[in-house]
Amino acid sequence: MYKPLFTNIVMISQKKEQVVAFLENPKNIIKWDSEVALVEEDQNVVNISRVHEALNNKESISIESNDERIIYNIKGDRLDYQVMFELEEENGLLEISETVLLPVKANRNLPIKLLKPVAKHAFANKLENLAAVVEQL
Repeated sequence: MYKPLFTNIVMISQKKEQVVAFLENPKNIIKWDSEVALVEEDQNVVNISRVHEALNNKESISIESNDERIIYNIKGDRLDYQVMFELEEENGLLEISETVLLPVKANRNLPIKLLKPVAKHAFANKLENLAAVVEQL
């Protein structure tokens, strides 16, 4: 069971189908997340390593997708979480909503309330990077 921690939103000029295809390919993470140093596929999971020290230095990501959303299920060395992308076309633009969700019983040793604004800002920057990349597709 997961609960939302925060949501970031961007608007772009791109077709929904192209953004869905881009997000469903885990190898594309390295194109928009500058903190990712290495992406390795292992069956239905992608393992990533980070360039700099982070809350999770290593993560395993599996992706699930349906007509309404794309969810990255992330198992980290310190914290598990989900990143849910919802895409909605509106007046010729595409809204990408990115929600970070934590397990209801998240690691109680982590100061989540203190980490939330820092994480929200970092994810917002990565979402802006994603927007810039997918607009060029």
